[in-house]
Amino acid sequence: FPSDTREFVYSSRREMKEKAPWIAELVYSMFEDGDWNPALGVVIDKPRDQTFNMTCATVPGSALCGKPLAPEYIGPPMADVLAKCGG
Repeated sequence: FPSDTREFVYSSRREMKEKAPWIAELVYSMFEDGDWNPALGVVIDKPRDQTFNMTCATVPGSALCGKPLAPEYIGPPMADVLAKCGG
């Protein structure tokens, strides 16, 4: 994700599914809807501008922890999201 919050306001799949299902549908067309973490094995423990100065310690269960995503970052199943928005 961009490092400037003005460029992209959503910070998790859950947030995209809840606030912008059309973006979640686009992401879903390219990536599986599961606990997949694009940074598997990479633990961010020092703040960076690309992570909005967050670390695994500040957002446990997120992609910054290098493990599969926790449910609170995944959100509801994509099938439920698509059913609600007619996708």
